[in-house]
Amino acid sequence: MTKIDSMISLAAKSGKIISGTSQVIAESNKIKKMRLIIIATDIEESTKKAIKAFIDKNHIPFIEYGTKYDLGHYIGKSERSMIAILDENFAREILKLNERS
Repeated sequence: MTKIDSMISLAAKSGKIISGTSQVIAESNKIKKMRLIIIATDIEESTKKAIKAFIDKNHIPFIEYGTKYDLGHYIGKSERSMIAILDENFAREILKLNERS
């Protein structure tokens, strides 16, 4: 498990995430709290376009990391196409670690 994987897991255990594409998009009242969106690398192109349109519209930083299986595994759930990190510290650390890799 990498440091990014661990940070995602810790954010989930702290209740600082929203997971799943439809859930993230449906939580429009929390858009201002979304500090980072993590997109699975193996999602379909049409889903990726929809997610990127949402991200661009709302000016949320994002990274592509892990597979759908991986993202779900890190948070103790089934496959997830995306995860929104709601905590600034977790988001900053994940971005920093991602830049190093």
